[in-house]
Amino acid sequence: MNPAVDPQLPWVQGYRGNTHSKAVERYSLERFWALIRQNPYLARLSFPQLASVHDLLQEFILDSLMSLHHLRDLNVEWLSLDIRSVLRSLPKLERIHVLEHLPGLEELRLQEISPEPFIWQERIGTGAKARLLDVPALKTLQYDKVPSRWEDMFIAELVGRLSGLSRIKVPMLLRATEQALWDRCYFLEEIDSLNGSDKIIRWRMRREVGEEDEDEDAALEAELA
Repeated sequence: MNPAVDPQLPWVQGYRGNTHSKAVERYSLERFWALIRQNPYLARLSFPQLASVHDLLQEFILDSLMSLHHLRDLNVEWLSLDIRSVLRSLPKLERIHVLEHLPGLEELRLQEISPEPFIWQERIGTGAKARLLDVPALKTLQYDKVPSRWEDMFIAELVGRLSGLSRIKVPMLLRATEQALWDRCYFLEEIDSLNGSDKIIRWRMRREVGEEDEDEDAALEAELA
């Protein structure tokens, strides 16, 4: 049985026009909230990856979440929420996914990596992908297991967004990740892996050559001045 849909939900705002895609998206969100209302014993909740999910009013979301007294696992990476308010509203929460809300994060340890971010990117555009992986202050990345070929590609995609990365720790450094590090992480200082620890010399030599070139350019400018 389909859940009842309330056409006047208070969080619906900001819609423009009556296009088919907007109508479908609105209906999907209304069904999502109807299901939440009909399932007060939910223990795990992840918000749908829809662009208009960002139109939700924070007060409405928090009030709705507070009614889920058995909620233990919550994914709010797609929402612009005050995490402190979420934690206060859900004191029994055991697990919360908040990477989106940690722009100052400096160290990240992963036990596995999923292709989901790249599936989402294909469905809803590069803006959402960039939003999901936005941890600009990250300095250290650790991956706990030997990556498969596909996981190597996913790690490389993540590394490509971490230009300030200075240390990576992974059991085996595979080709795609190494290339992404070389292309994007100029200031890399340490590679902690069984097969890559000595490769950091390439980064150091590149920086030394760059410094020498800068010194030569500065000397030439001084002579011409």
